Amino acid sequence: MRFIAKLTGLAITANILIGCGSYSDLQKAIDNPEDVKVLKLSWVIVHQLPPEINYLTNLKKLYLFKNQLDSLPKEIGDLTNLEVLVVSGNNLTFIPAEIGKLKKLKRVSFQNNELKSLPKEIGDLPELRELELQFNDLTSLPASIGNLASLRSLYLNNNKLTVIPPEIGNLPAIQYLFIGRNQLREVPPEISQLTTLIELDIAFCGAMADVPYTLENLWNLEYLYVDRSLNVPDNIAVKLPLVKVVVRN
Repeated sequence: MRFIAKLTGLAITANILIGCGSYSDLQKAIDNPEDVKVLKLSWVIVHQLPPEINYLTNLKKLYLFKNQLDSLPKEIGDLTNLEVLVVSGNNLTFIPAEIGKLKKLKRVSFQNNELKSLPKEIGDLPELRELELQFNDLTSLPASIGNLASLRSLYLNNNKLTVIPPEIGNLPAIQYLFIGRNQLREVPPEISQLTTLIELDIAFCGAMADVPYTLENLWNLEYLYVDRSLNVPDNIAVKLPLVKVVVRN
């Protein structure tokens, strides 16, 4: 079945990208499914991806930017060779549970959407190293976030989070954690268990939040981002003399 994306707004001529297996035209990609390794759609208004996206069984990288997408089809779960999934600057309000089938994913970015929650299946991605969720409307996270054993970077800043599940402390490989600009009632004490952290951003994370003195356990920490309302306990400076405390405005 052929799918013809309706383009509106900008006058865009989408051509096959230079390079074997890389496409910037959805229809041409679907017409040549076995050849497609990379699909990049930028500023092409499609609103919804067709179910035929599952034809692209060899797809490794999918980039969707400013397409006015409001959902992803459940067939996204059939792209089992996918390693990079970037859907940014769109209108997504939810992620289908089928994302949990994409066991080879290493990077996922849903930044700048309208997400209010995540499916628990987000924790079923054993190779995921980078998860970008900043600039959404998230109010909570599933406990399964703690199952991401390979995760190195987690960006949760600029959301509406009021609480972060204690399972956040179960991330054995995390190096970069950004939870600033939220509505947290407290900085999760379990963060003190994340001894692999290199950078931690808690600036403007919540009006009532305090900096836990137990952050002194983060002996690999190099940068701590705070705001002027957060008092950094003296013991942190003593135990972690090499940490650079950066005050954000």
